[in-house]
Amino acid sequence: MELKKIVSNVQMICEAIASVVNIDVTIVDRNLIRIGGTGRYKDSLGSVVSIKSAFSYALSEGLGFVIENPGMHQACLECDCKDKCNEHAEMCCPILSDGEVVGVIGLIAFKPSQRRSLIDNQDNLMAFLGRMADLIASKLKEQERIDATEMLAKELEVVIDSMDTGFLAVDTTGQTVRLNRKAKTMLGTVNVKTIQDVFMKQEAERILHARDNIKNHFFKFPSGQTGVYDSALIKIGNEIKGHVITIKPLEEIINTLNDVTLDVVTTEFSDIIGQSQAIRQVKSAAQKVSRSKSTVLILGESGTGKELFARAVHNASKRSEAPFIALNCAAIPDSLLESELFGYEEGAFTGAKRGGKP
Repeated sequence: MELKKIVSNVQMICEAIASVVNIDVTIVDRNLIRIGGTGRYKDSLGSVVSIKSAFSYALSEGLGFVIENPGMHQACLECDCKDKCNEHAEMCCPILSDGEVVGVIGLIAFKPSQRRSLIDNQDNLMAFLGRMADLIASKLKEQERIDATEMLAKELEVVIDSMDTGFLAVDTTGQTVRLNRKAKTMLGTVNVKTIQDVFMKQEAERILHARDNIKNHFFKFPSGQTGVYDSALIKIGNEIKGHVITIKPLEEIINTLNDVTLDVVTTEFSDIIGQSQAIRQVKSAAQKVSRSKSTVLILGESGTGKELFARAVHNASKRSEAPFIALNCAAIPDSLLESELFGYEEGAFTGAKRGGKP
């Protein structure tokens, strides 16, 4: 990360250093851009320092040094101003982050009194600049963590808003913390401030008082539409901090199941390859069954072709013009599967049809 990301912190540290040492201070980044300065450097922020300067030397060497006689030090040898330098002395201290030089702090004496102070106290001043360099590096790392956290939060926001399921996060009191785009669409004009703006009181209390996750529960949307929700606990250690709730209209779940299960692929007995006696016998029996109206149960291990035979039976039957519906029972909520397969009584759950289902 570049120091320009924390330019305000850099300038504040520059001014703090100058107030202590009473010498002009400037800070450049790894690209030799001046991002902090006091005194005569304050008006040149954003300018680019010469690649032949002492700052460039400090960046390449990664070591601090003092120039007692400007123009005579090794760092000055290539400088265009070495024969007409108006500095009386200079101290450079690199800023290191994870072992990499990301910038340089410079103290520049323009007066004889400042030169004497810098040279006489160079050990203490270099140690002081080292601590200030460490402070800048820590601010840089802190900004990196902030940026990483913001990026993660943005990525999660995009993921959550891309979900085709409504997402609702609440704290332990039921106050809404987060609502995704899909949930807002489902709830329409409802202003969701608390969990009770989405769920009836009894269901809201069930969620808030739960000490375990809740799966596949029916509820009523504020519009009266039946939905299904899951609720998961947000825990830090053993302490519950909130709840994440996903909601979906029951109609959408059923439509999704229909989209998946209404398969128009046709399979005929001739598509079933095999010439063994066992295969021929099974195909013959299945062909006979296909001409009857009886319910057929096909048993077998996973991967033995049960659905293949079921499709062939359907295609050879008098009902071949009707859709073949393959249900993946593992994908259907237990409560919904039980009620749809075996029926239910009126009032058995929220959203049950009036009069029940036989």
